[in-house]
Amino acid sequence: MWDDIDVETGVLREAELKKRYWNLMIRCGATVGRFDMDDPKSAWTIVDNIIEKKQQIGQPLRLQEELVDLGKRLNETNVGKILCRDLQGLLDMTMGTVESLEWQVKRGRTDVNEELVALHTKVKKLSQEIKSMEIHLDKRVAYSSIKKLLASM
Repeated sequence: MWDDIDVETGVLREAELKKRYWNLMIRCGATVGRFDMDDPKSAWTIVDNIIEKKQQIGQPLRLQEELVDLGKRLNETNVGKILCRDLQGLLDMTMGTVESLEWQVKRGRTDVNEELVALHTKVKKLSQEIKSMEIHLDKRVAYSSIKKLLASM
């Protein structure tokens, strides 16, 4: 929650967490990464670091094993189940906000129309993300390849 505090306070708190609470995990090989909700690149940096570390020790990620070796769909994997649950929670929360705004619009409030349109777009995107997790990985890769091919024509 770096956007809620000044950098100096954040750095001090991070050092305290590393020393007091995360010490054992760090000694066992865990690393700490900063995630910025406003910057999707920060999430990919964390994921890239995990993959790089696993590759250095020659160990596949559990996700890789579940997708490739066991042939599971993303939503059937351990991480996929958590991601689906979190996405569904976010979708439910967003839908609650949409319903509240629609109720306000019915009561004559017009200053929320722009926010309502943005939330409808977000709902559509979240729904598509949840649905895309149900498609088997090899079909998704094939679909993605076909889509790229059609776009290049």
